[in-house]
Amino acid sequence: MPAVKNYRCADYNLDTGKVIDTGVTTIFVNARGEKGRVSKKLQNFLDLMNDKVVDGDNYIKQLKDKMLMYSNDSEWRRTNMDLKMKMDDARYIGRKEGEKLGRKEGERLGQRKSTLSAIQKVMSALKVTADQAMDILDIPESDRAGYKSELSRKA
Repeated sequence: MPAVKNYRCADYNLDTGKVIDTGVTTIFVNARGEKGRVSKKLQNFLDLMNDKVVDGDNYIKQLKDKMLMYSNDSEWRRTNMDLKMKMDDARYIGRKEGEKLGRKEGERLGQRKSTLSAIQKVMSALKVTADQAMDILDIPESDRAGYKSELSRKA
């Protein structure tokens, strides 16, 4: 059985970028979920969403007819295509920003790991304390507590 959850939602105007509170409650349904029970009519609707054959339900027949009508309407198809393109653009931009942030974070972690390794090597080679090794490597005072913490975890 699908999982069903009610949320109070607001609409978003794609042209102005502003949120519009319509006072409408939106119901999100996990059509493939297995928590909870639903009526036969809702199950038929969910089956339709999952591309299963649904026969003998007048509402589903009306819905299929409406879907066919919209799919044949050129204005609706154009509007739908515009929306899909905007969503694809937003996903692309988000992915690129995520990759950029991921690279920066990876570089930062790589630098940190390299510095930590250098501290350990100086400590081992010269038989000095972590503070002395960080003095030799000219590690800023503001970073030392973090390195000491990591060194104590590895010990």
